[in-house]
Amino acid sequence: MADFLASALNANLTAWRSAPAPAELERVAIDWIKEAPGCDPDAGGLFMSGGSMANFTALAAARHRHCGDAVATHGAAAHPAPLRVYASTETHHSIHKAAALLGIGRANVREIPVDACLRMDVDALVRAIEEDRVAGAEPFCVVANAGTVVTGAVDPLAEIAAVARRYRLWMHVDACYGGFARLAPSARPLFDGMSEADSIALDPHKWLYLPADCGCLIYRDPEAARPAFSLDADYTRVMQTESAEAFAFWEYGPDLSRRFRALKVWMALADAGSRPVGDAVEGNLKLCPSPGRACRRQG
Repeated sequence: MADFLASALNANLTAWRSAPAPAELERVAIDWIKEAPGCDPDAGGLFMSGGSMANFTALAAARHRHCGDAVATHGAAAHPAPLRVYASTETHHSIHKAAALLGIGRANVREIPVDACLRMDVDALVRAIEEDRVAGAEPFCVVANAGTVVTGAVDPLAEIAAVARRYRLWMHVDACYGGFARLAPSARPLFDGMSEADSIALDPHKWLYLPADCGCLIYRDPEAARPAFSLDADYTRVMQTESAEAFAFWEYGPDLSRRFRALKVWMALADAGSRPVGDAVEGNLKLCPSPGRACRRQG
């Protein structure tokens, strides 16, 4: 019903001025969503078409923080050293696709081996970073999984967050498949450290049981991502001074035109709340085979 209403209204959520009420609803829905991974109140984000676009956008923000305006203005050749992204062998292919499209290069996504439970080997991650630094490459981003597509494995997020802080890497968590499992009490400890990530990709059209398309990207510090996407033009110039009225989604992602995805998220959560969703996820987890439960306990 919400999808039907959103299509009938045909609101275009470029900015507050384009659709004030839908823009407010999206920001409220994002505030609710960011509670699922345990993010701080200052976190923010936006809805996107799905996880692939969320992962792409997160890598774009990470690259810009590392390289600044030089690469954005002059292209990848303006940054002489090769950039390195680290991801486990179980990571979704959209990370490699994003690296190709952003000029980082698929070969510069260094795949880190996994342990017996198919989680990233943190010691191997550290070795890879050290090797690349000695070789003259520049590590700038690590991608952790909070539920891989193949097995649902959750990487050791707190340990990876510590490595990211140590080497000043942007930490992105691909939680599209499993992030909302944090709403289930039995699985919550698996996700310790996820809130320390610089960005988190989530898919409400998966474990929030919503229809496609509806992805989501959360930034721990939205202002750290803004320079990657902010670009002035006569038709995008914001004249308002009030923070709410001056808000524009195009400053936090690549899209200008955006459909009203937030309505179905808002309606579902306003009607059901998070506890029934957590109960439903808990019921799903009870269907997992015993090896999966053993690996979750190890986590």
